[in-house]
Amino acid sequence: MLPQEYSARIEKANAFLNTAQLAMRNGDYESCVSRSYYAAYHVVVVLLASKANIRRKRWDHNELHRAFWEQFCKKGWLFTREDGDLFRTLQLERFSADYEVGRFSKKKAERLVVRAGALISKIQGVIQSG
Repeated sequence: MLPQEYSARIEKANAFLNTAQLAMRNGDYESCVSRSYYAAYHVVVVLLASKANIRRKRWDHNELHRAFWEQFCKKGWLFTREDGDLFRTLQLERFSADYEVGRFSKKKAERLVVRAGALISKIQGVIQSG
């Protein structure tokens, strides 16, 4: 059983992913992309705490990406380099979604939310594996 803090973050991640999917259906592609990234952000925080014993009160986004890459993707332990690249892509696309105007097509947003969902599912599987 996961500690309450971890469970709360996983619930938040799942809620954000659901919000991303709803935004997708409503044609709000920028919100879809932004929520997809934050869903992944929260499960990566839990992954680092539960599997690498790395905790922070508040994570800087670049530090989080670096830790995920170094602990899990660089060596191909549990996650691939492609997984690390996808997490970075989600962050960069989130910047575009939040700060640029008219950047996302339905096809691109759909692809990002599907890929984010797959990464989140993979990470949650590793977290739950004990």
